[in-house]
Amino acid sequence: MTIDIRDINYVNISEVRKTAHIGGGIITRELAKALGVQGLIRPTAPNASVGYVSWATLGGYSPLSTKYGLGVDQIIGAKYVNAKGALVDAVYSLKEILEGTFVFESTNKHAAWASFIDGYNKPTANHDEGRRWMAKTVALGTCVREVIKTNSWSTYCEEKEKLAGYGVYGRARTLNFKDLTPKTVEILAKYNESVPGPGSIFLMKFHRDPGHYLDSMFSPRCDYYWLEIIATSLEEAGAEVADQWALNLQRELAD
Repeated sequence: MTIDIRDINYVNISEVRKTAHIGGGIITRELAKALGVQGLIRPTAPNASVGYVSWATLGGYSPLSTKYGLGVDQIIGAKYVNAKGALVDAVYSLKEILEGTFVFESTNKHAAWASFIDGYNKPTANHDEGRRWMAKTVALGTCVREVIKTNSWSTYCEEKEKLAGYGVYGRARTLNFKDLTPKTVEILAKYNESVPGPGSIFLMKFHRDPGHYLDSMFSPRCDYYWLEIIATSLEEAGAEVADQWALNLQRELAD
């Protein structure tokens, strides 16, 4: 049985604008919009349709995590209804971002990956500094298209939502690793060449040690790479091929 709780989507911001009570069924789209109206922001999933609570309680990886912490770091209290129907007490601000989208020439996948990884890395709230770093990013390969602009977080999430398909078949896998070795780059380039079709992709995020201790029970507080392998297909018949592609990539990287 599946219970749809998306109607539990309220957002009540405190008078001091430091905390907010939110409904357990709220999705990123509604949360980002409600906070944005008040000139507030917090780490969320980059895709607008992702449920906030499930995202945060699985760690909460976000493009804003390096600067503001993981999603789980943001939770200061919670109440939930358990399987017996009992209410259980589980207690134990930025207006816009500078974002950039870059498309690199990648006829030679290995060369493109190696060139990018060799020169990559830095988030900053200073837009001038951000633009300087984006210029360095453009120089990491043969950039055939770039889009750099200021954006509200809610609009950013809506735009990233367009990258996701609906009515797809399959699943996603994840893998963490400390370093991008030449062998790792070779494997990523290999599987970049063999993406099975629309609906499948892999994404990588770098999470930096914030440089200070965060009081959290969830503490991957070191520099590491997080790889998400999305193995889905627009057609049911392609789901098995997509999943095998992802499984092979995961196994080869793990070895």
